[in-house]
Amino acid sequence: MSSSRSSKKVFTLIIISLTTFFAYAPGIPGPFVFDDYSNILNNSFIRLKNLDFNSLYLSSFSVSAGPLHRPVAMLTFALNYYFGNNLNDATTFKLTNIGIHIISAFLLFVLCCQLYKRHTSINNGTVKSVNMPTFIFAGTVALVWALHPINLTSVLYVVQRMTSLSGLFSLASLTTYLYIRNHGIEYGFTKRIVIGGTGAILFALMALFSKENALLLPLFIILIEITLFADTAPWKRLSTLTSKQRRASLYIVSFIAVAFLLYSLNYASSGYAGRTFTLPERVMTETRVLCFYLSLIIIPRINAFGLYHDDIAISSSLSDPVTTIPSILFLAILIVGTILLRKKAPLVSLGIGWFFVGHLLESTIFGLEIAHEHRNYLPAIGIILAGFSAISYLPSFNIKKFIITSIAISLIVGLTTWLRANQWANYTRLAEFEVLHHPESAAAQTLLSNAMFKIGNYPRSAEAILKASELDPNEASYLMNLQLLNALRGTEIPQNTQQKILAILAKRPPSASTQIALENIVQCLGKGCEKMQKPAEEWLHEIIKQKTSLKSASQYNYLLGKTLKSKGEQLNALNAFQRSHEGDPDFLHPLFEMLDILIRLKQMKNAKIVFKWLEESNNHTPHPRDKEVAKLKKILDSLEKSSLK
Repeated sequence: MSSSRSSKKVFTLIIISLTTFFAYAPGIPGPFVFDDYSNILNNSFIRLKNLDFNSLYLSSFSVSAGPLHRPVAMLTFALNYYFGNNLNDATTFKLTNIGIHIISAFLLFVLCCQLYKRHTSINNGTVKSVNMPTFIFAGTVALVWALHPINLTSVLYVVQRMTSLSGLFSLASLTTYLYIRNHGIEYGFTKRIVIGGTGAILFALMALFSKENALLLPLFIILIEITLFADTAPWKRLSTLTSKQRRASLYIVSFIAVAFLLYSLNYASSGYAGRTFTLPERVMTETRVLCFYLSLIIIPRINAFGLYHDDIAISSSLSDPVTTIPSILFLAILIVGTILLRKKAPLVSLGIGWFFVGHLLESTIFGLEIAHEHRNYLPAIGIILAGFSAISYLPSFNIKKFIITSIAISLIVGLTTWLRANQWANYTRLAEFEVLHHPESAAAQTLLSNAMFKIGNYPRSAEAILKASELDPNEASYLMNLQLLNALRGTEIPQNTQQKILAILAKRPPSASTQIALENIVQCLGKGCEKMQKPAEEWLHEIIKQKTSLKSASQYNYLLGKTLKSKGEQLNALNAFQRSHEGDPDFLHPLFEMLDILIRLKQMKNAKIVFKWLEESNNHTPHPRDKEVAKLKKILDSLEKSSLK
């Protein structure tokens, strides 16, 4: 590589770094929001005091987000706390996220260089495209992606580091794979392929343990192979197969695909217990959501972006809403176009296919929330890649026009991100803009209610949470929070509101938002929320009597025990805590609560029995609390010695 080319590439990377940091900088002082609380702020294992193996391990596996617990991402949060020693300020966390995003843009630049070179080598004049230096095309795609506002929640929403970190390692894995693939074509099998292949697998594992989206990496690789390497080994050998061998191969592939689909459907069905929509309704709705994502990527409108998108209507049938069938037809046309363009415009085909592959997990059959922008972190790359590839094919375009167009698009997306980052600068401003842009979003109204409560504007806080309950009448947490707000203000709690909450809880399993609301209310008992004692107890009894899993019942029995304990019903509290322990022996909190009661009542014999349960559970739980157990042992030993004197 000449020094001139190297300097141009370095200059491109510097431009990407500076402009990306500038675009996101206004949001650096912004707050923790939403899932940041459960995964980071309220997670005691994040608060690292030292870097010994046990502490690092516990922080890495401290949450149940995803089946693999996402230990790589969780470890980075713990290290952020260790070196920043502060959870009151999200600055160091957000700076880290911006750094991850910039590195991902660098990797995308390298990946696009490899893709464009391969495209140039196989484009034998079938399609006339703008002849330009590789670094210009790759730099344009990487810069527009880095600046695009669709990625803002993956950067400034701290917990979505899970998404961006998985994206970073996925890009590293794909870049390494492409390197060894091209190297193999040019030089055959060498030591570099072994080293590079090992590196690609390690990067893939790091991506997988950051977030499970990395399961899609093999499909990204297959897509690249089909569009750019179909004329190389081993694919060109398919033409030498007999018709019998081809049929057998087709049967095997079909069998594997059907078996995987059936397994996925069975696995996905368990995720709809607490949802207000069914699997078919979600699949139909996601066709409209994908079209919405495409519109945000192609024409970024600041008023259409948002932290939540719970204001998107569910498709209850193919004709309701009326946009469901058109969305399905549009996506079908795109998929057919992707197949037809594979040979004539391989990068366009690759880009569109990339978008669909990137959404296979989060925008299909699995019972997740309907829409979130961070799900486009990798998929958006495909649309940007396809868009600039298509521009380069236009007959009237030349390199000068391509550069001018690229600069104009970069300015538009960068300015939109900068304006949006300003909206994220503080909690109140974020809440105000979320409601301004999405007035029909119950989650946005809840955010505004919390923001108004924090600054002491209680009437507006109550107004917002009441609006949320009207927008989503099947969600109990909004009315629970309204009750809490009334209690803190000293306002009378309406009985009809209590009956509405109980009716909702009787109809379906409590949502994650309901559980969080209950936890907050129980924590507030004895701290100015005494009026919530009876309502909270009634809610918990209603939930527990429903047919819930043992682990869920364990959590709610624990909260019931805390509620009973706060009003002095120690015996009933002990019974609730014991039921909680029996439902989930790895859950240590109820045992600590039982010991606290028994020690206060000076029932040392029973305390020793419960302490044995605690020691056994602590040895088996994935999140042991050795220090607290050791401290309790000293207290019990001291009390036992005192009683013998």
